[in-house]
Amino acid sequence: MSNFFGIIKKRDKFDLPDMSNLLSKNLAHKNSHFSFETDFDISIFDDDQLIVMLCGFVSNISKLCSISNNAYHSQAEGVAKIYKDNPTNFQEKFLGNFVISIFDKNKQQLVLVRDHFGARPLYLINHKNFFAFSTNLRLLADSELVILNINMQTMVNFLSLQVNAGNKTFYEEIDRLEASHILYLNSGAAHISAYSHVSSSNTKVNQRPLTAFTKKFEDAISRSLIEKKKIGLRLSGGLDSSAIAIGMKNLGIKGVETFSANYKHLPQKLLPLTDETNYQAAVKSVTGYNHNFVSLENISPLESLEKQANYFDEPIHIPNLYLFEKIAAQAKSKNIGIIFDGNDGDTVVSHGFERFEELLRSLNIIGFLYELCRYALFNKVKLKQFVKSIGHNILLKWGLREKSKKNSSIVQDSVLFDSKFCNDYFQTAVDSHLDKLKSPLHALAFEYRYLIFKYYDIEIRSPFYDLELINLCVSLPSRWKLRHGRSRYILRSYLKGKVPDLVSQRRSKANLLHGIINNIEENDIKKIKKELEDIHPLLENIVNQERISGSINLLKSKNEITDFEVTSLLGFFSANRWLRNNKSI
Repeated sequence: MSNFFGIIKKRDKFDLPDMSNLLSKNLAHKNSHFSFETDFDISIFDDDQLIVMLCGFVSNISKLCSISNNAYHSQAEGVAKIYKDNPTNFQEKFLGNFVISIFDKNKQQLVLVRDHFGARPLYLINHKNFFAFSTNLRLLADSELVILNINMQTMVNFLSLQVNAGNKTFYEEIDRLEASHILYLNSGAAHISAYSHVSSSNTKVNQRPLTAFTKKFEDAISRSLIEKKKIGLRLSGGLDSSAIAIGMKNLGIKGVETFSANYKHLPQKLLPLTDETNYQAAVKSVTGYNHNFVSLENISPLESLEKQANYFDEPIHIPNLYLFEKIAAQAKSKNIGIIFDGNDGDTVVSHGFERFEELLRSLNIIGFLYELCRYALFNKVKLKQFVKSIGHNILLKWGLREKSKKNSSIVQDSVLFDSKFCNDYFQTAVDSHLDKLKSPLHALAFEYRYLIFKYYDIEIRSPFYDLELINLCVSLPSRWKLRHGRSRYILRSYLKGKVPDLVSQRRSKANLLHGIINNIEENDIKKIKKELEDIHPLLENIVNQERISGSINLLKSKNEITDFEVTSLLGFFSANRWLRNNKSI
């Protein structure tokens, strides 16, 4: 698998270890060593001034190089040319999914850049004697450069389903470079800071928001089409993936293969809650794209978790990992080179719940009550319960109500509420659009999807994660996010007339929890029990084993366990197996 690695000496008395066998290709310069493999999405450039290693792609590299009249033969060479022209702020106009390493031989300076969304991982060890980095966590963990210890805050947050900081891993000694951050290493000192994108085009709302959205959205799809590879699309039939399909059709993209994982095998009473084939068929009918239905019958969620080391080098929270895995395998069999998805379109476009808080804050009581009632009516939810929920979130945001101290996780109370581990991070449903986009979970989810599909040599593309599009969506008035009780209003407007109302006016997503629970068989439950019986010593004093046993018993009943409890169980399974199999700690 393609990766890159680098190590730079910081102290004269320290001897760099031999890393030449780490990866297949090597470059060295004085007190530094770089290794890489270029079989997937790695681009390398080396001249008398720079060593550039790039994982991923800069989608506007052609445009940027043409502005400065720079010819280039690879992504890395293009980055090198732009860096030489503007070494101080070169990254500020980059769009795309990338991590970049630039070693300036003249300055003896290292520069590391991660894109705005964290689409590719980059891991760091900042030791007093050396600085090492890699796109692969296992390369650093197995390098024996340092003695590794578990980061207990990360583990507690993981097991209690709380958000971890974007710069942390499960190791104390290894960090992540956060999304939208740049690192400079000069004279042995590392300096990390956030950077912002400087747009070369207008992303402000004009008098025709739908026209502006359509252009930015379809431009985002176009920017992702940089390689001449066969194209696939993960099509659930939800608003986001359906919009990608329509955007592709409008752009004249031919021969797209669409894929969905379906639970057609579930009991009849569960099908309306999980089955999305009618939505997928509706999109197919207007695009003409060939659709591939991937059956999830007799597929165990635990089988994928048992193989998580194939993709990740940390415990993961993806109960439906097997869904991605089966789609990736099917896409690979169809020779798909790039697969698009509508991931997090709901966050980028926004459900618009911040409008409730905005209307109430401005004392527009009539507008507030109107949107509450219309939302409850459109989504067929009980008005009283919805009003209570929105009211609770507004009071939390305004600081008039405290976050609940109740512990429903599998972590022991004495640990969860310990000041050493206490996590104050939380969001409300009515937080601003921009605040929701800042959650570290977006970067982690993007990173995970990349690593899964990378295993199958498939590039992942998520057009909603486009800075030009995001800036436009954030600047939209809230009435274009929630109107007449309809969330994601501008996306529905984009789809209106292009797909059947069945899709454009869809109220909710499929509840995949039913499929996950139904696919967990007795043998899987035995495996979870086995992990509890062979609990790793590190977890013995962290988790509430009695609560885990109770959740296992609930899992047997198939219909009494919650989404939170299922995710907690699978999280424990993932963490305990990882600890037991980890030879690096």
